[in-house]
Amino acid sequence: MFVAFSRLAYEGTASVRYFADKRGNKMTATTAIVPVFTHFIPIMFLVFMMTDIFWRNPRRTEHRLACGIILSCLSMFMEEFVRHYLPVEYSPIMTAAWFSTSGIMITGLGLHLFVKLARVEHKFPKFVYPYLFYLPVVLVFINLLFNDQMISGSGFREAGIWKLPEFNTAYYVAMLGSNVYNVFYVIILSMGKKQAHTREQKEIYNQLIAGVIVTAVFNLGPGMIDFNGLLPPYPYIYGTVAWCILLRHTMLKYDFLNYVDKRYERLFNLSPAAIMLVDMRGRIKEANPGARRMFDELGIKPESSNFFSVLDEEIKKRIAAHEEIRNFETVIRNGGKRMDALIDGDYVMVEYEPYLIFIVRDITLQKEDQRKIAFLAYHDTLTRLPNRTYFFEKFDEALNEAKLNEKNWESPSSISTISRRSTTITAISSATRPLCTLPTISAACSPRRKWPSGLAGTNLRYCSPALILPSRLSKSSTNSAACLRKTGSRPATNPLRSASVWASASSPTTAKTGWR
Repeated sequence: MFVAFSRLAYEGTASVRYFADKRGNKMTATTAIVPVFTHFIPIMFLVFMMTDIFWRNPRRTEHRLACGIILSCLSMFMEEFVRHYLPVEYSPIMTAAWFSTSGIMITGLGLHLFVKLARVEHKFPKFVYPYLFYLPVVLVFINLLFNDQMISGSGFREAGIWKLPEFNTAYYVAMLGSNVYNVFYVIILSMGKKQAHTREQKEIYNQLIAGVIVTAVFNLGPGMIDFNGLLPPYPYIYGTVAWCILLRHTMLKYDFLNYVDKRYERLFNLSPAAIMLVDMRGRIKEANPGARRMFDELGIKPESSNFFSVLDEEIKKRIAAHEEIRNFETVIRNGGKRMDALIDGDYVMVEYEPYLIFIVRDITLQKEDQRKIAFLAYHDTLTRLPNRTYFFEKFDEALNEAKLNEKNWESPSSISTISRRSTTITAISSATRPLCTLPTISAACSPRRKWPSGLAGTNLRYCSPALILPSRLSKSSTNSAACLRKTGSRPATNPLRSASVWASASSPTTAKTGWR
């Protein structure tokens, strides 16, 4: 059998050279030209489809499987085109060795592709997926070795300009067997449709299911009827062309089996910011060199790590709610390593699946600079102690809090709050301007000041028109001095060496004047 197949090239070439059939008559123009339209034009269309899908993304499994299916369809048309110009004696061997093998390859590649598209490959054991899908190919080779009639009938006859197969039991068994695979295709795609999250995903599955149904209609219609030479042999193969046309429509309408756009690849690789494509479970699908450098600094392995695990809960809630992510400041932590980050994100559909595109910028140095600037704005550069600006800001906060709590001065919570503020202001005051260190002084120190009613009976000292400080020193203190307002002079004690000054907010307003 294989010896006869090896002789095919020589004898077939001689047959095509003078366009003769088995009777030795010259081939007519109709016999020579019609196959150009019935077979060669579909071949050219399939070549275009296969090339287009492959170059869209040659590294993706789905693209390769789709190209394999189209290549098998192309091979069937090519076999029929070549067989048409050869003597009918070569039809059985060509059909069994070439045509049938290509058809069986379509069933295995189709199962593999649809399982991949439906995302159900994880339900198969590793030793089964995807090897089980290609088991029929082994049967084809066994058929070639032992029995030509297992896959397709070996009888052929001439009718009109065509060489037609005999519609015997083997032929009908082969046709019905191919439709069993179509049932599996529909079931698998329906499973994928149930798991779809968006309307576009469901529409893509509907288009694929429609393509399978069209192919089954061609198998059960023209494929099962003997047209006695009115149509080319095996007319059901035109169902594969219809499937490719529907696939092309799906690709254009829903961006299915889309391109990896080379125009943006260089920008993606050269960007210093970390750019990554992450699925809705946090698995990193693609990452640019900037992202990989960031992962190396944080000790993250992008192939095995979940990106969501290093983010805080706030951004996770935004992602779960599909909220906008714009200039979101967060801290990325991994073990003992941390990084201040500014994140921008958007939701996209890639291969009919929802994904997130993240742009992550490292702002750790900027945040450190901001903290240094803030520290220098409120602290002395030499002593590193709080300055007057810091003091007045904290004091204003205390006065505002006192204004809010003015009606509850006698409550324990107010006293506790005032005590805490007193300690804060005491520490600041010792590093800013000299304040009075008077333990007790009469409210008469400021006869022109009308104190809040909540401060009645409180020992006060009025050291400056800008400050009102109630004394909360112990009763055992015997220190006494004159009020700055009264004496018009400042204490000679260096504030950096003097004892702490206990003070708390006592007025709902702050005077705008400074030291006199």
